[in-house]
Amino acid sequence: MKSPVPIDALPGAEVCFPEPKRSIHLSRVREPSVRLSMSTKPVPPAAVPPRVTGKIIDTVAKISVDATRPLPLVCALYAVENSEGMWLCAYYGANRSVFDNLPQKDREIDEATLGITFLHKRFIPKDQYQPVHWEQFKKEQFMTYGAHGG
Repeated sequence: MKSPVPIDALPGAEVCFPEPKRSIHLSRVREPSVRLSMSTKPVPPAAVPPRVTGKIIDTVAKISVDATRPLPLVCALYAVENSEGMWLCAYYGANRSVFDNLPQKDREIDEATLGITFLHKRFIPKDQYQPVHWEQFKKEQFMTYGAHGG
């Protein structure tokens, strides 16, 4: 039986660092076409979630403090009405600079330019909305330190 031959040399620089290939002129490169795509089915664009727009008709907000936590918590719930229906939204945050600038009742809002992000939002078409939906949303989403629900 033959013993393995020891390798006493590492690959040379030409193996580890091959010479770069010449670049191609961009004018010779074709734009990719649908035929060249590896995909067999067209991919629809990513769905963009609808944004909240309308007038705030009711709001509930509370800042709570807990000695065991470094920052206060604000919980703000909004009922926002537009021509299609009602948005029920919840914002939670610990950024003190936002507290004084939270949107107030009767303000027209557009979530895209509002400056806060709703953690929860629920849309109810106008013909299906009942005040009980808002009351239920408040019970489910209102949070303070040490408690959940109002």
